[in-house]
Amino acid sequence: AILKQAPYAARWKYLLAYSSQGSVGVLYLLTTFVLVVQSETVIGMFLNFAALGFIAEVDDIAFVLARKGYFTDEAKHTCEKVTSLLTPNAGSYRVRRGIFVFLWLVLMSGLGVIVHNQKYGTFQCKKIYVQFNDDFYPQLPFFSGDYEIDTKRRRDG
Repeated sequence: AILKQAPYAARWKYLLAYSSQGSVGVLYLLTTFVLVVQSETVIGMFLNFAALGFIAEVDDIAFVLARKGYFTDEAKHTCEKVTSLLTPNAGSYRVRRGIFVFLWLVLMSGLGVIVHNQKYGTFQCKKIYVQFNDDFYPQLPFFSGDYEIDTKRRRDG
């Protein structure tokens, strides 16, 4: 069907385009996942999302500018040809659903590993420094200093 509309099309170009787009999507999801897990503040997380959103839209903005003729006439003509192509839709619902389920399972398993490690103290601080002042209780500053986790006396194992 596409070969009738565009004789210059080739199967390898089709596969390369879709695999590139899919890999960009997977990398975007993984980057978002890592940013959510590593964010220390809510504002930092929102700033990271804003930056990712801008980067994700750069190629769409470039395509719109090329389609409106801001670059070259050849780029405008190519964008018009690409926009008018109709792709077959056979079996795409199953493929999209399968990819969605696969990505969901990968992300949930990654989250499960992080939750498991967090539950058993892998990411926990081994040492903490505490500074008390004497506003509430005059002898409280005597308890200031470094505190280390005693793994033998922990209640969670």
